Amino acid sequence: MKNLIIILCSILSLSTFSKSVMYSEATDVFEIIDQVSRWHPSISDTMQKKWRSSLEKKDHLESEFEEYAKIRKKYYKEPFPTKNDIFGPTKIANSFFSNAFYHNKSVGKAMGKLKRKLKKDEYEFMVKFLKKLMTPISTFVKESTTFNKQTKDMEREWKKSKAAATFKKLLGFVGLKSNTKVLMRPVWWPSSERPMIDVRGNVVLLRFHPLDQKDFWDPKLVLESLTSELLANLSPNSRENMTKIFKKQCDEKSHLLKKSLVQLWSRVYFSKLNHKKKFTLYRIWSEDPFIDVYLKLLFPLLEENLKNKGTLEGKFIDQSAALCAQLIALR
Repeated sequence: MKNLIIILCSILSLSTFSKSVMYSEATDVFEIIDQVSRWHPSISDTMQKKWRSSLEKKDHLESEFEEYAKIRKKYYKEPFPTKNDIFGPTKIANSFFSNAFYHNKSVGKAMGKLKRKLKKDEYEFMVKFLKKLMTPISTFVKESTTFNKQTKDMEREWKKSKAAATFKKLLGFVGLKSNTKVLMRPVWWPSSERPMIDVRGNVVLLRFHPLDQKDFWDPKLVLESLTSELLANLSPNSRENMTKIFKKQCDEKSHLLKKSLVQLWSRVYFSKLNHKKKFTLYRIWSEDPFIDVYLKLLFPLLEENLKNKGTLEGKFIDQSAALCAQLIALR
């Protein structure tokens, strides 16, 4: 936690990330503060309860967390609203505030980024707030030092498992640049709670306890979360157009399209890259009978589109809607 002291200084070197999976103390500290403050309605009370039950009342800093929540809300813009959209909403979007911590290793450097954007009194409050947090937050973050070793294995597994290759193909399919980098950040989480994966833009937050849940890592689960979030973050025009196209032909099952696409990439295509010659399409892929059969129809269509450099918004969405309608007609 020595880095927290550095927030009082302005001479800091730039922290860069050369790997997909790396531990960032700035991200860890920020996520604890964000979660405890519960500034956004989608944030559960998990960390807030843990904070209050683990610390003496003098360290709860409730009024400070309330002030932090006000500043956080002030600089946050909700993602575009969804109107009868089949791709679903995103939980919390990124902002300059969160990115300052996600893209830097030290809290000091993150604060340097915020100083350029916050008002003087807001920045001064944040400095004082973080100074007060040094001792209580170290109760949690001191265990996170083991993340540094774990991330090396996680990075190797992300590439070896073909999750990285799958994600690269997926980016092109949804119309994004294939060199877009995903940043995975492990953050402290209570051992009494189930591990979680949250996605904020191109940042994947891996919430698990560094000592008691170190076997949680599964590239397939990360890929699943990333696929879901990518679909939820498509442009409003793309979402609206594809929703109209799909509902026109298969309105009855349109609510299953997103789930089908997530499983198509994170289960079927991912498996194809991993097993190659041993891969077989004719097995059970989904617990939902309709989706399971639908995936077997979608996969050949996906391969054909990838071969011809097609995209989700191109012929694929119209063809997948037609397959959905045909499948319903066979019942």
